[in-house]
Amino acid sequence: MWFSKMFLLRRMAGWSLFLAAMFIGMGIGMIFDAAGAGTIIGLGVGFLLIGLFGEEESSKEEGVSDSKLSRSVSKSRFLHSIPLIIIGLGFIIGGLTMAGFITIPEYVYKYLGALIIIIIGLSFLVAGLYGSITRKKESIQS
Repeated sequence: MWFSKMFLLRRMAGWSLFLAAMFIGMGIGMIFDAAGAGTIIGLGVGFLLIGLFGEEESSKEEGVSDSKLSRSVSKSRFLHSIPLIIIGLGFIIGGLTMAGFITIPEYVYKYLGALIIIIIGLSFLVAGLYGSITRKKESIQS
């Protein structure tokens, strides 16, 4: 029971960090007459915060020990945080480009953006498959 309460609190805190970063970025952007860029940068920081400190995947089932669960959750959490961190960095770079702080040639921006999106998709796929395989192994062992 305590595990599910901790999971819920951590999940709520992660999304609260995301929203806080978005609105702070929007406010700072408005001060500098660049609300769009500030919002995009705030979104990027929010995704980074969720990836680093945010929600945790929980798959506690009957018969699975806490040590096995914590190892499974930490590996799965790491794999799920990679796409969020990449998305966050992409939004931050995009926002800085919108604000004029970074100048990236269009062809580099176009192909780099496509490559990053492909990497994000593949990392979600790997994380999902890993979580699925891990849960199946745990259910077979119990």
